[in-house]
Amino acid sequence: MFRPLPLWQHISCPALETRGSCTVTHCLFSHNLPPPAPSVLVSPTPTTLAADSSTLETSNNTGTNEGPSTPSGDPRLRKIVESNFGSSSNDEGGRKTKRRKLSDDEDSVSSGSAGKGGVSIVNSSAPANKRTKTKIETGGSVAAGPRSILKKSVPATQKVPPPTSKAIGLSSRIAVPEEVAKISRMPISRPSTSVASLQTSTTATTKPEKPLTLNPRLVPISPATHSIRLQLLTLLHKEYVRLHEGKGDSQNMLRLALDEEEKVAKEMRSIYTQAMKKRIVRFQKTSVADYQREQEEKRKQTAREEEEKRRTMTVHGVIMDNGMVNSKAPLVTGLSPAEELIALRFLLQPWEALGKYGYILEPPTLEEIGVAERGIKAAGGWESCDRCNSRFQVFDGRRESDGQLASGGECVYHWGRAIWPPKTNSAFAPSDGDKLFTCCRQKVGQSPGCVTCENHVYKVSEAKRLAAIWQFVETPGLRQPATEDEAKKPIKRAICLDCEMCYTTLGMELIRVTATAFPSGEVVVDALIRPRGGILDLNSRFSGVFPKHIMNAQPYSSRPYPQTPTSPGSFINPSSTPSSDASEETLGILPSPEAARLLLLSYIDSKTPILGHALENDLNALRLCHRTIIDTAILFPHQRGLPLRNKLKWLVEKHLGRMIQVDGNSPQGHDSKIDARCAGELIRLIIKEEAAKKKRFEGGAATGMVKKKPLKRKGKDLDQGTDVDKDGGVRLKV
Repeated sequence: MFRPLPLWQHISCPALETRGSCTVTHCLFSHNLPPPAPSVLVSPTPTTLAADSSTLETSNNTGTNEGPSTPSGDPRLRKIVESNFGSSSNDEGGRKTKRRKLSDDEDSVSSGSAGKGGVSIVNSSAPANKRTKTKIETGGSVAAGPRSILKKSVPATQKVPPPTSKAIGLSSRIAVPEEVAKISRMPISRPSTSVASLQTSTTATTKPEKPLTLNPRLVPISPATHSIRLQLLTLLHKEYVRLHEGKGDSQNMLRLALDEEEKVAKEMRSIYTQAMKKRIVRFQKTSVADYQREQEEKRKQTAREEEEKRRTMTVHGVIMDNGMVNSKAPLVTGLSPAEELIALRFLLQPWEALGKYGYILEPPTLEEIGVAERGIKAAGGWESCDRCNSRFQVFDGRRESDGQLASGGECVYHWGRAIWPPKTNSAFAPSDGDKLFTCCRQKVGQSPGCVTCENHVYKVSEAKRLAAIWQFVETPGLRQPATEDEAKKPIKRAICLDCEMCYTTLGMELIRVTATAFPSGEVVVDALIRPRGGILDLNSRFSGVFPKHIMNAQPYSSRPYPQTPTSPGSFINPSSTPSSDASEETLGILPSPEAARLLLLSYIDSKTPILGHALENDLNALRLCHRTIIDTAILFPHQRGLPLRNKLKWLVEKHLGRMIQVDGNSPQGHDSKIDARCAGELIRLIIKEEAAKKKRFEGGAATGMVKKKPLKRKGKDLDQGTDVDKDGGVRLKV
């Protein structure tokens, strides 16, 4: 038969306190307890606190050394009072109390001394018993209090700071008010003298960095054994010490050597040994003065890069200003405008060498044109879209059923180029090998396109088919080579040419032609052109021509060729943008592309230099065969050679520090005047560099520059008649 143990008979049932009733059949706890006293169970108010305080004080005063008299009422309160104020006899007969070990970081307030507002609760001659907090002390919290209140005493002379909410030791659980402390004889928790030491430890500075040692750093894949890496690192560090003359910081020199060795180990793992040896030999051949000069140049370059990054401003992912200054004045070459015109003679490209760059040297014959016409007739108007590669049909005039110019519906495409993402040096970087479009940063094949056009478009590049639309002509003038006397004649005029195109039913046709005078930048021709075929797309993103320009255009009236200025002070800023009023100025329009060609030929002849970037596209659109060409795409070739070419925007940003052709969310298109002037400014940059080189030689005039033989590299000529620097510039012998 089950019998409850007498050990639990005097402990009230927890179910009675929480739910008011107990459902356990054989409960071990007592259920015959009187209701709790109001002074203990009721929430502490000023009246109840005062009553409890008087009761405890009376009991303490009338008691003996054995302890205070046992209060009547709730047995739980009686047990708490007995445990807190028990005598030595109670300790001998009762259970042993457990004491909580105090950590070294915690100081305490003595239970035998009272601070400000504190009360002495334990006799210093007798050990304290285990005590339990009442509900008044804990404020209703179920968290258990500390098991011992034996703490070191604070000297009476020491000033105790006022109590804080964040206490240590006993007060870390709860901060006890003074009113409650007076009733329960519980000490008011106050921060001890160790608070300052704890705060100091939390705000202490971090540990200094571990000194570097001459030991190769760990890399994901080691390129060589540890002994080989250590040997090469030691030699590299020795050279750093020599170049610093032993006066530099030893840790800094170790860091330089470790960084250099780690970079080679990660980026040149397959040729690690050869790369390290090459660096060591290069340092051995470098003098201390040369090394210091090189470091000074690197510091200046880093400062310039940081300044450029600081000025970079990005709006919606589009770079609006990356340190380019478009408002600065034109270049100062140190030559007069007449001398700059003479210097153009030595930058002309050989006529025979222009064929590989796409220039049409002679007009196609009638037989070739006949073959092209028969092929166009056989195709029946079917073409391949220049944007999405779809097959569609172009109609002669308009389709009778719906009046459309072309079939195939809308064209969805990416207007940007597909490029490889930038490479990273991390060995753990993902390499999926997918190209990204510069327009929307989408992967190739991720979507059909980010832009929708009303019609499909196409482009014609074959010379005989271009001539079938309308024939090429040669610039009027002598075809035989110039004699020595003619070569010495001064060049009176030169123009910078740039044309904009649109898509029509006849392919890509002229929509705007602009010519500026060199080197002043004055406008010679700037007119819109009415194309021969029906317009499929104005290509406004690049041409800068919108339907309102065509609708508001007035007939164009020609102007005389501007006079060459006598000083460079009147030159026009090549990248200056027009004001808001000037941007709304209407351009004149020419009736046909043939009229545009005749207008241009009224200013030039076969000996007039035409300057520009990728001029073969402009001359093919004009159906013009010209022999005197200076092309910046040839003067500044791509580092990987043909068929790759540098864009005019990139050349202007790199060499001139100007920003043009900004493509944003609402593109305004290219300004052909700015493109033409910037191409001329790049050529003036070459003339300036050659004029600076000429000053290092004695004698000779500005016209004494002669061409250098082609530079041969890897068995191929990079250019005909010019020598190419590493940065893409042209060197001319003086």
